[in-house]
Order: sequence, then C-alpha cells, then structure tokens
Amino acid sequence: WVNKHTKYKKDILLAKAFAKAQGFYGAESFIQGFSGYAMEVLTIHYKGFRNLLKNVAQWKSRTVIDTEKHHTKKVQLNEAKMLSPLILVDPVQASRNVTAVVSQEKYALFRKKAKEYLKNPRREMFFKKEFSLEELQKKKGIILLEVIPLEGKRDVVGAKLLQAFVYICEALKKNDFVLKEADWHWKEGEKAYFFYVCKEQKLSDLVRHDGPPLREKERVEHFQEKWKQYTLKKEKGKLYVMLPRKYQNPQECISALLEEEFVKGKVRSLG
Repeated sequence: WVNKHTKYKKDILLAKAFAKAQGFYGAESFIQGFSGYAMEVLTIHYKGFRNLLKNVAQWKSRTVIDTEKHHTKKVQLNEAKMLSPLILVDPVQASRNVTAVVSQEKYALFRKKAKEYLKNPRREMFFKKEFSLEELQKKKGIILLEVIPLEGKRDVVGAKLLQAFVYICEALKKNDFVLKEADWHWKEGEKAYFFYVCKEQKLSDLVRHDGPPLREKERVEHFQEKWKQYTLKKEKGKLYVMLPRKYQNPQECISALLEEEFVKGKVRSLG
C-alpha cells in the first residue's frame, strides 16, 4: 500500500526524521510512540509532510482516521484497540489500529511539536539532540537518579524502567509536589537516568484528610475511631482531620520510594 504512493517518499523520510528528533518515534511498549508504518500512513493520508503537521496541530483530544474508508459509518474496532487517543485504521487491515500503542503523552507531544515547527520552521528540528549528562546536571533544582537496568530483552527491560519512572512521578504528585519537568533516558547496554524537577515550594506541616459525610453514621464512627488521637473537624457536612505531612520536600519522598519493593523489582539498582 505504501509503495503505491511513492510520490510521498521524501515527505515520509522528513516525517520520520522529525518524529525521531522530537522524541515520539517508536512503538515499543516503553516508548509508546508512532511506528514507522504509522508515520507512513499519516503522511500519505494528509498528502505530504507540511500538510501532516498542519492537520496534527488541529487534532483534538481524540482523532479517528480511516484513509481507505473501510468503515462506512462509525469506526468500531476491538475495544482494546479503541483506547488510544488516535485511531488510525490500517489501510490494508480494517480490524487493526496502527496507533493502538500511542500514549496520551506522545500524542500530545506530536501536536505540540507540529505547532512549534509551523510557527518557526527550522532545520535543527530534524536532528535529535544527543543526551548530555553534563547539561542535565546544570538544571536548577534537579533530582537526578542513576539507574542500573535489569538484564533481559530490550522491550521488557525498557517497560520496567518506564514503570519505575512513572511510579515515582505519580507518587510525587500524590504527595502534593508540583512536577515542572520529568523525563528519563536509556540506551540499551548502558545506565539509565531518571530526572525530576519540582516547583520550589515549602509544603505545610499538616495536610487535610477528608472523612465521610456526617449523614453516613457507620462510616463516621469508623473514621472517628481511626483518627481519635487527632482533633476531628467539620465542614460543609463532612468530617476531616489535619494529619502530619509525610514528606515536606521531594528528596525525602524519592528516597523513601527507592526502598519500596515495586521500584526495587523493576531495576538492578537505583540511586
């Protein structure tokens, strides 16, 4: 199917180079980006590289594309294939979503970079910037973790690294730290690096923990018993209690997370 559209060969090469350089290329489970075939289909569907970016910049929170119009009315695939933000029906296999693995993050990144390029087209956006540990260490307020990955197949090892990275991100947010920037880098056969930059803020000593509505007597009694050592308060028909905050800075939070079995089970060492 792709070979029928040879006039877009140069556009496809540009699209792939752009995707690689901007970090949303690759359908491996730990990348969750756009495969080479997905970039080919999209470039052909939109009739060229520039048209591709113009349309991607206009994508909404969810986009459905059926180039060959396999589905006469509403595109309906297997439920698992309908979960991604982009439904790209395979031109040669009507039951397949070419972009089923694409994550919300990579979808949003493609949209963002398309807008960025259209606003200010420049050659360097087609060349991937090499990872520099030295440059990374210059970031103000950075928390940098050096990671020794497990041994095994690239896709499996990468997926476990991603799980550990995301787990730490989510735990930081759950503990009220504002993540300004977070990312990770790994090249097969080498160490990996996780980094987190949180907003500079001093969190309060106490954190509010909400209880049940006062009308739910059984739950209220349980809540009162559980937190009886603290002063119980009422507001808008609900109970709440102020508890000592577990972590007041992100470094403390991350140090504790590194000791958790979930994280330790995804890497050989991390610190």
